[in-house]
Amino acid sequence: MKTLCILAVAGTVFATVAGAQTPTLRIVGVRSNDVLKMREWPIASSRVVGTIPPDATGVRALGRTDHEWAFVQYGNVQGWVGARS
Repeated sequence: MKTLCILAVAGTVFATVAGAQTPTLRIVGVRSNDVLKMREWPIASSRVVGTIPPDATGVRALGRTDHEWAFVQYGNVQGWVGARS
């Protein structure tokens, strides 16, 4: 049986199924007209390095967090996304 984990990020919920070497995330609950911004550093004023659309799949959790931020990869882009507790 695979384990389902939930990670809340910037008002967004990621669902991940454990069992893969690197967990992949699926975005749930983002409005269809919005995106999740990926930033170079874990600060809101940092340069945007990419965006994640609301229907994205294959978002990888890279395992690093810094207070209210999580480090992820989408496609070939790695960046920080805002997280909430």
